[in-house]
Amino acid sequence: MRLVSIAVAGCLSCIAAPAYALPPIGFERWMEPPSFGVSYGLSLEVVAEAFGSTSDTWWLNVIYQPGTFHTPVFRVMDIEIHEAPGNFFFEPDVADIVYVRNSGEFERETWVLYEMLDSYLETWPPNVTQIPLDIERYQHAGQTRWAVVVVRNPVKVTAKVMLEVTLEQIQQAIQDAAAGSDAGSAPQPPLYLRPLDIDFVDIVVDVPCHVPRGQACPWHALYDVVLVENSGDNKMIWNLEEGWDYEPHVTSAAQLVDVAQAGKFGGNGGSGSSFGAYLSVVVENGWVEHDALSSQQVNQTMTQMHERIIDLDLDPDFPYDATLSPEKWPRYHTVNLP
Repeated sequence: MRLVSIAVAGCLSCIAAPAYALPPIGFERWMEPPSFGVSYGLSLEVVAEAFGSTSDTWWLNVIYQPGTFHTPVFRVMDIEIHEAPGNFFFEPDVADIVYVRNSGEFERETWVLYEMLDSYLETWPPNVTQIPLDIERYQHAGQTRWAVVVVRNPVKVTAKVMLEVTLEQIQQAIQDAAAGSDAGSAPQPPLYLRPLDIDFVDIVVDVPCHVPRGQACPWHALYDVVLVENSGDNKMIWNLEEGWDYEPHVTSAAQLVDVAQAGKFGGNGGSGSSFGAYLSVVVENGWVEHDALSSQQVNQTMTQMHERIIDLDLDPDFPYDATLSPEKWPRYHTVNLP
């Protein structure tokens, strides 16, 4: 494997792993079966009704009126949005969701928003209990929108959403916050952040391109990312890096928790290797990845292999077109706990 970018953890996360009084944000999904599951092909409206969510018109209620949150029996931890299977240009997109039982120490007030605008996400207010746990972009009527899974944390923390940024820009934002500044703004107290969710957006070729004939132009990957305050019970040792055909450089105590795959293309010397960004944390759990799974095979990892799904993504190496694909459903990539 050849890494093409730098690890972002650095000294920002060089701390001893604490004994948690509360599960760190994002880790409350790690529950034993049958307290979790996956549902496929749901409309966003159905997700809204089932999991206490709404469209962006209720955005102010989400942030400033916590009492409007919903505490369902199950809550969404991960959401993927794609074209409705089988057709057609007028069919709305559908959602696949990973959900967990909302009880015990994992119980949270929760909300799922859809048709969210970038302006809402990029101005997420600091020091609130409402945390964007997972974001997913999609196209609606020719416009980019986001679905957002929100949970109410027991204590106030700061979260930051960055859209269409490089890994270097993510690193810079984390370093600026830790240094007590924020993109050139007035000095602020140091704020330590860690990535909570990362999604691949696009590969962009640098222009103008002045390279010898036969050589590829320089390029970079763009991501959407959620950063969350890395302090108190929420503090974790973490690492975020990019690579080809990735094999994490982690110890036996490390856990791969999120993968943002760009898929296979010729950027690695024309080899067609798979490229992506990979987020890992230090916890006492093993993990396993699965590629090119059908929805039935995803379910089998839970029911027959007794694994817990902590990250579900469409597999970019098997492009899915609802109007052309011979298969009814997309293929999936998962990160599971054994």
